[in-house]
Amino acid sequence: MREKTYSYDELNHILNALDLYSRVLCGQYEETIKIYGYQYSFYDLRCSYLIKNLKKLRDICIPHLARSDFNISLGIWNIDTPFIAKRAYDIYQILRYQKAYHDYPEGGNTVNFNSPFIHGEWNIRKPTIETLNKLIEPYHYPDYYPSGMQRGWECPLVVIEFDDDKQTLKVLRDAKKIDSIIHAALNFYELILQRNLKEAFMILYPEKDDEEFMGVLEETEKELN
Repeated sequence: MREKTYSYDELNHILNALDLYSRVLCGQYEETIKIYGYQYSFYDLRCSYLIKNLKKLRDICIPHLARSDFNISLGIWNIDTPFIAKRAYDIYQILRYQKAYHDYPEGGNTVNFNSPFIHGEWNIRKPTIETLNKLIEPYHYPDYYPSGMQRGWECPLVVIEFDDDKQTLKVLRDAKKIDSIIHAALNFYELILQRNLKEAFMILYPEKDDEEFMGVLEETEKELN
């Protein structure tokens, strides 16, 4: 477990990236359009064309959803959801949860205050779990020990310090397991912001390079730009 420091701005960027990354892997391809929401309306003909192409793309990449409406996804805990999406969402939940209680110690009713429900099967050792629990306890989160029944979360990541003066936070994490996922999510997010759908979706589906897949990607990217 190693420490790493992020600025608050970097944290917000990472949260946005992890959220989009996990959602798209679940089949919520419309989330890519929402990023350009200031330009595109769902009632706009251009946007309708983009959605039609994204549906074609999803049919190729996620055959389980081929006969489903575009607003239906696998869901993060579905057995067919990619393992990497579940782990990305685990990281997202922890960072979102700890940030929410730092910003609003009194708590709230939004999803941000829901205790992390870890489903990524991190397979971490008992001593690491015990270390995480000891680091979580001093925050006195209402649903965690000693106030609540839960002991901690079985994911090798915890925020150990928020520094409002410096606008930074310090995390302790298993660098080998956590950093590569954050890196992939950030790369995907940046490419989407740049409207580079081809490179972005190649990050998600590197094994797909057939003519149909590449053709739909190129057509969609051309329309987007």
